[in-house]
Amino acid sequence: MPGVKLRVEIIQGIQAEAARVIGPEGGTISVNQINSPIFGVKIEIPEGVLETNTLVQIAVPSEPYDIPDNLEAACSAVDFIPDGLLFQGQYT
Repeated sequence: MPGVKLRVEIIQGIQAEAARVIGPEGGTISVNQINSPIFGVKIEIPEGVLETNTLVQIAVPSEPYDIPDNLEAACSAVDFIPDGLLFQGQYT
């Protein structure tokens, strides 16, 4: 409506390549920025595995992961946030 003022307050900053609130209905998050080192990463969360709405994020790790000397990384490392997120039921 013209003339109506809306106050917006940011309550949480997000330092991720992609983020979305996903609830019991499930959903998909993907990194779509072509200049991102993790461009194309996608996670599909099936219906029913989250009990409540949850802010799920995909991020470039803030610190490099230790990889044994006899192994080589096949791709860039990715962090899925929040750490310790638990899914309900069975999924693949």
